Amino acid sequence: MWDRANLIRHYGYGQSWGVLTALRERGAIDVNYGAEQESGRESMQHPLVKYTDLAFSVALVVAGLISLRGVKDPAAAAGLAGALFGGAAVLFGNWINRMYESRRAVEDLGRRRSSLRKLIAAELVTTAVGYLNAKRETAMSLSPNAVNVSGGFAPVLGAIGQHLPRGLPLTSSLGTELLILEESAIDALITFQGCFAMTRMNVDQSLERGSLVSRLVVMGIDALVSHDIGLLAKCFEQIAPTRKMQMPDEQPELASELLRRVAAGK
Repeated sequence: MWDRANLIRHYGYGQSWGVLTALRERGAIDVNYGAEQESGRESMQHPLVKYTDLAFSVALVVAGLISLRGVKDPAAAAGLAGALFGGAAVLFGNWINRMYESRRAVEDLGRRRSSLRKLIAAELVTTAVGYLNAKRETAMSLSPNAVNVSGGFAPVLGAIGQHLPRGLPLTSSLGTELLILEESAIDALITFQGCFAMTRMNVDQSLERGSLVSRLVVMGIDALVSHDIGLLAKCFEQIAPTRKMQMPDEQPELASELLRRVAAGK
């Protein structure tokens, strides 16, 4: 709906997000860079490269066996075979250590990613509650049965502004730590953050009009809020797909499904 590069250029949403997005847009880094670093470069390499030490170790063992049978001098054969077997043992030990460190790095990355998802999910829930309350305010004010109050739609817009959060401070402060997430998750978070900043800006600018706020303005804000709620649902799908939320007098349901339903006006 909006060009993300223009959002970043004109409506920046935090230093860390700006740096992260600029790097991604310019292709200066790969979004999987953090994962590659933490999981060990060996895990990302071709299998032939990963198993080089093992292959050379096997080759040295074979060479040692051949030397025992091919060299006529028993002492020379034993010395050569011992050297070859020793080299094979060193290479085999290096291969075991490398595989262990690579596996441990992958496990550590998984734990970090899980913890990061929990932190972001908690902030997404708080953000979702604010958006749901804002959507409720717009729905009530635009309802055919709505009662006109003194001040027109300005109080409604004020209530919307109070419910909408000012940003995602925790998520924004994570900076390049977010690079350990999948590309789709990063893209969902950045897209929502950019559009959210634009919605917040529109609400603040409309509030400056005071009593001049019209029904048309509230309808525009309602459309922006609905659009953001749909993007927020995508964030839940990527970050916390099993997270559930509950509306008053309703059964708990997946946050992503609940948000999509509200965004669609159901």
